[in-house]
Amino acid sequence: MKRNNNPILSAASCVTLFICIICILIIAVLSCDSSTDLFKNINDQIAFELRTDDGLYNYDLYDKYADSVKINQPRTVYLTLQDDMKELSAAFEFDKGENNVVLTLDGDTIIPNHNYLVTVGKRININIIGKSPGEVTGQLKLVDYYNESISLLISLYVFDNLYPTCKIDVKEVKEVSAYEYLIDLSSSFDADEKYGGNIVTYEYKIGNYYFLTTEKDAIYHIFPTAGNYDVKCRVKDNDGAWSDVVTTKVIIE
Repeated sequence: MKRNNNPILSAASCVTLFICIICILIIAVLSCDSSTDLFKNINDQIAFELRTDDGLYNYDLYDKYADSVKINQPRTVYLTLQDDMKELSAAFEFDKGENNVVLTLDGDTIIPNHNYLVTVGKRININIIGKSPGEVTGQLKLVDYYNESISLLISLYVFDNLYPTCKIDVKEVKEVSAYEYLIDLSSSFDADEKYGGNIVTYEYKIGNYYFLTTEKDAIYHIFPTAGNYDVKCRVKDNDGAWSDVVTTKVIIE
């Protein structure tokens, strides 16, 4: 058998192979958009779970994350994302009150309208720190590889200190003396207890002869004689704000 050494045939084979490669590349390029559209069509919708220190937040019920934030008392929101992508792009967009709060994302201060990469499936810590009183509105926008997005609406109210309320309860004791009573302020409360507020000082004034400022929320007192006495009390919270004075009349017989 003779060996075929025809150079023309070899050149023709090379040209054919080259044309085939070009055709494959053209088909691949033309079909690229179609395949992208195909994957986009089967792409899962971004989902999320939102929690606060109070527990799971029902975002679907309220249609937005709405909360109150006390100045300089950080409020933490825990966000867990669900998607078929490993990472998403996140950006905070403010509509109102941008200067009333400082937001941090896993410890990093958030720059409005700046894109951050966040990991799907990992709990994301968002800290909200109130700086000045007022309303804050905006959204957290999440975008995946296919430019599919979802927005979490945010509505916050930043407030300064709320004043405490004094509650007086006077009870007969009559163990040491027939005129012995317990003056109890333990039912007093700070209106912003949820945000770190608490009562630190209790003030008692009995008639015109007794005055006491103390950390005790109840005291025992022996009245000097029978008669009518005005007991006036107030309480102070950890922000230095005093409640209104509350007066109760005690009749000693």
